Amino acid sequence: MSADNPSQERSRVYVDLVDIVFAIIIGVSFTDFKEILVPPTPEFTTVTLLLAYVTVVASWVGYHRAVKDHVHKNVGRFAIDLILLYLYFVLINTVGNLTALLGIFPWIFGFYMIWMLMRFLEYRKGPDRFKIRDHVIGIIRAPMIFIGSVAVFYYYPIFYSSEHERVLYNGTYVDWAAWSITLTLVLLYRILPELAKRKS
Repeated sequence: MSADNPSQERSRVYVDLVDIVFAIIIGVSFTDFKEILVPPTPEFTTVTLLLAYVTVVASWVGYHRAVKDHVHKNVGRFAIDLILLYLYFVLINTVGNLTALLGIFPWIFGFYMIWMLMRFLEYRKGPDRFKIRDHVIGIIRAPMIFIGSVAVFYYYPIFYSSEHERVLYNGTYVDWAAWSITLTLVLLYRILPELAKRKS
């Protein structure tokens, strides 16, 4: 998508700043979790850390694709970027508490929806306007996945019991079910728009 030069320059600055913070968050986490990463520790905390890394790295890649097509025209989406970066930081630092970690995902997906809405408002007019019909799958998947993340967070404490059998990496069946569903939601959020583009 085209944009005027000031918008392109401003967006480039925003993206560079976001890249720096992404790198800091991931880099610092390597030091903070060195004990379970080197060598990899067979604990459920290691698995939840993997979920957090998949979420953050997928977001980093997806962010670049989204901004490449629709550069920032104002500071609004950049403000959401900073909020999301903070949520990623919190996400990584709650891997030892699955309930707390699951509670971060509705916030993340919620702010994804706000980010998408702000992008639509930025590009609702002009030759490079955001055409809803070209992004139906992308628009629908956001609230659906948000609802899914809320459901996982809500039902996990209901089904969880500390007396449940530990089956793998010291995690219960309920732990693994919540982890698997959340990972699936993260991947679907990123994959569905790409599949829609290939079919169009």
